[in-house]
Amino acid sequence: MERGEEEQSQFKTFIQEQVSRILHDLHVPSGKDVTELKLRIAALEGKIAELEGSRTE
Repeated sequence: MERGEEEQSQFKTFIQEQVSRILHDLHVPSGKDVTELKLRIAALEGKIAELEGSRTE
């Protein structure tokens, strides 16, 4: 790898780490957090639908 490419790669890594740290410090949810919340919402919606279905019977 040429020196310029190596420096560019190191700079890119540095920027990614800084952005990650800042997002974490700001309590911005990660993609994993959002996925987990979507799964929890879907489970709750299913339970609500069950309760609504049993209430009308």
